[in-house]
Amino acid sequence: MTLRRKIFVRVAGLVTGVIVVVTLLTCAFEAKHYHTSTKETFSAQLELLASRAEGLVLWDDRLALKDLLHEVVNNHDLVEYALLERSDRPYVHTFEKVVPRGLLELTPGPTSRPAIYELRRLRGGRVIHLAARLGDEKTVLHLGLSVEGINRQLLSHVLLFGLLGACAAVVGIVFAAAAARLITREVDDATSALRDEIDEHKQTQRELALHQGQLEELVRERTRTLEQLTQDLRHEHSAALFERRRFMVMVDSLHAGLVFFGSDGSIEYVNPAAGQLLDQDCDGLAQLTVPPHLLACDTVDAGVLLEQLVGRDLWQIARERLDLDLDSIAVRSDDKSLAGRIIMMRDRTEERRLHRLMAEQDKVASVGTLAAGIAHEINNPLDGLQNCLRRIIKDPTNIDQIERYAGLMTASLHHIETVVRQLLNLSHRRDRVVRKIDVNEAVRGAVELARTGRRWNGVEVDWRLADDLPAVLADPQNLAQVFLNLVLNAVDAMAAGGTLTVTTRSEALQSAASSEEDVLVEVRDIGCGIAPDVLPRIFEPFFTTKAHQEGTGLGLSVSRNLVVEHGGEIDVTSEFGVGTVFLVRLPRFFPAQPSKPLRTEKSS
Repeated sequence: MTLRRKIFVRVAGLVTGVIVVVTLLTCAFEAKHYHTSTKETFSAQLELLASRAEGLVLWDDRLALKDLLHEVVNNHDLVEYALLERSDRPYVHTFEKVVPRGLLELTPGPTSRPAIYELRRLRGGRVIHLAARLGDEKTVLHLGLSVEGINRQLLSHVLLFGLLGACAAVVGIVFAAAAARLITREVDDATSALRDEIDEHKQTQRELALHQGQLEELVRERTRTLEQLTQDLRHEHSAALFERRRFMVMVDSLHAGLVFFGSDGSIEYVNPAAGQLLDQDCDGLAQLTVPPHLLACDTVDAGVLLEQLVGRDLWQIARERLDLDLDSIAVRSDDKSLAGRIIMMRDRTEERRLHRLMAEQDKVASVGTLAAGIAHEINNPLDGLQNCLRRIIKDPTNIDQIERYAGLMTASLHHIETVVRQLLNLSHRRDRVVRKIDVNEAVRGAVELARTGRRWNGVEVDWRLADDLPAVLADPQNLAQVFLNLVLNAVDAMAAGGTLTVTTRSEALQSAASSEEDVLVEVRDIGCGIAPDVLPRIFEPFFTTKAHQEGTGLGLSVSRNLVVEHGGEIDVTSEFGVGTVFLVRLPRFFPAQPSKPLRTEKSS
């Protein structure tokens, strides 16, 4: 027998056997499935029939029920009979005579699905009996299916599957013949290809033998490269360990306490300074945790974290014992997600004690400066008074000399009085009289008063006053003194003349003293300006850039105190050689809790 025939017989037998087995299994499965599907189909039909019959039962329409049951029996070849029993008695049925015995004893059971019974002998054959209960629980609908009819339909299906199997067997035999021819041809081609592959394999072996030395050298070179990389990695690892140890030594030596939190709320590291500040053991602190959601907040409070960590009582003791500054620093990964948080604690107790000591020393120095200024301002007029009194005592009959020295003594006493009055204003000794004031009129009055003095050197005034300026509640005398001091300083800065610009306006800003509009007064000159190194000191008592005979150095200091007393602000900007601008901001209402007693007058 040739190879092609052997292959044909084996493939044909295999295909035919497979087709026969598949056909038999299909028929068996179809038989089982057909019985099951038929029962399920007629169970569903029985439920629909029960729903249709339920309304007719309520109306006691037996004629319509009988037509309905005959319609079901006539329209389905498999339905042998239909029976509707009520209260365990036949109500409507399709039997020609009486209902066979035993059918009324078949109940639907406890479930809502129809019960299925298989009756061996009924009316000369086997019957599948279906029973379903209607909604009133007293009426049961019975339906009988002919098993022989089901088998007849199943036989037609089986014959159809057999015919299809026979056709498939014929096709398989034809396929086996074609496959045998195709396989033998492919075997010949495969044999030829195998010979070619063997030849190529031998050629490849020869080439591999030639290149084996090159491959071994390449492997050795790559091995040396890997060894060098491994050595480099060891060095980098050692360097990283050294850097880590050095970093840990630096962190451990810090006076500030550091607590490292992981993203899960656990403690990753606590330096000794943190344990000392919290009066806790570092190893014990490392075992504690905090809720992770506290770390995720962008505005997390470091004090809250530490209180959660050590407990409210221990944290309160630490805060009472030390003056701590706390910082919370978020640690982010490369993708900007939260990787942890660092809490930094610094003990500022000694530092702030030194700051308070330095502040006390500054106060003592300021008092010394103030005393030196007062002594300097009063000592010179007193020396003049003593000299005048000595001369008058030596020659008490010289009336001309007495009159001349009396004028000098009066001027010296006036100077001393001015210094004392400004000192009293500086310390707020006078009771204030508060009433509503038109700021435009107060500024005009200060300028007119300054015009009468000898210091007005032909200065022109550029008025820029707001018409709708609201009135302010203030002390008119103090406010007039502030504006007069600013105007006189501006005039003195323009020794060669110039333009004095006076501007008033309102501004709706939330200031510390008022929630309504503030009134702004701006006094601008084009004089010599103030040097940058002098500008920070112009509000200091007894500091002046004028000649000794022209100023006491108390005007701006007193003016600033008066403005602050009214709940306002005074600011200055100046460019040396160009000019100076003083800006006074006044609230509409006087501060609610003044530092000195007030007397309020009604405006006339």
